Amino acid sequence: MNTYWSRTETNSPKVLSKRKVLAKLENHLVDGEEVLVLIASLGSGYLVATKDRCLIAKVTAGQSLLAGSFGGGRVASFYYQDINGIEYNSGLATGVLEIRTASYQGSDNKDFWQGTFGSRNANSNDPFTLSNTLPMNRSDYREAKPLVEKIQKLISEAKTGRISPQGRDGDLASSLVKLSEMLEAGHLTKEEFALAKGKLLGAA
Repeated sequence: MNTYWSRTETNSPKVLSKRKVLAKLENHLVDGEEVLVLIASLGSGYLVATKDRCLIAKVTAGQSLLAGSFGGGRVASFYYQDINGIEYNSGLATGVLEIRTASYQGSDNKDFWQGTFGSRNANSNDPFTLSNTLPMNRSDYREAKPLVEKIQKLISEAKTGRISPQGRDGDLASSLVKLSEMLEAGHLTKEEFALAKGKLLGAA
């Protein structure tokens, strides 16, 4: 196994032995990029997380068919500092894991079965064809939840780390205002806000 996967945690260890699948995913990685987390929703796609970003990849034949791109695939990359949140919404058995950004809002209903009886790209909220969603049943999500939390921690670290301490007076006040705005907008939790504020005040 090459360095891409040497430290990977996954909810589906057997995926790490599937060279064809790994090769398809490696086509979207940068040389030397380590995969820290690999979440598999086998019929739907993969959530791949590295140090700086995560990808939703629908690359196998069956996944690309459901994604409306048969013979190719659908892969989207999201840098952690651009992610507003990850949420999981479900019914009794099925559900959808969704990455929310400024471009991909969580206000619409990404129903697991939307588009099932139409052409694959007929419904703009079909989670099989959307680039920021990974259909996943509830039992798979329960197994993957600790890994989702690891990705959420990486997002949190990127959010707090990107606020560089400016130092003094106007710069400090401006940074504190920006932090407050991010908290009010829901881009930071109270804990993340307190940590970032402490860093700013400690550097002043």
